[in-house]
Amino acid sequence: MTKRSERNSRSTVRIGPRMSRGLYQLAKYVYGIKGVNFEDQLEELVEKDLDYQMKQKWFFHATSGKEGQYFEKLKKTVGDAGAFHPSSDGSDFDSNNPNQRGSE
Repeated sequence: MTKRSERNSRSTVRIGPRMSRGLYQLAKYVYGIKGVNFEDQLEELVEKDLDYQMKQKWFFHATSGKEGQYFEKLKKTVGDAGAFHPSSDGSDFDSNNPNQRGSE
């Protein structure tokens, strides 16, 4: 039985990794036995790889100068978006959704 993800669905994106069906089925089986959600495990692996890649010399060279400025802006934007909670922004956008109205 796999654990259900408890993350806010508005702060996550759905990806479709291209991998062989056999590898996908094996991963789903192994992570299921482990008791974790495949998507959670995939996210953890990508986070670890990004941490590793961002410490490499090639990354520092690639993000120096003008590219470094773009990277810092991207990092700030992503960080700010992580703290954004649409339900608390004061908008009433959902109240305009006809599918959420009661029977009238």
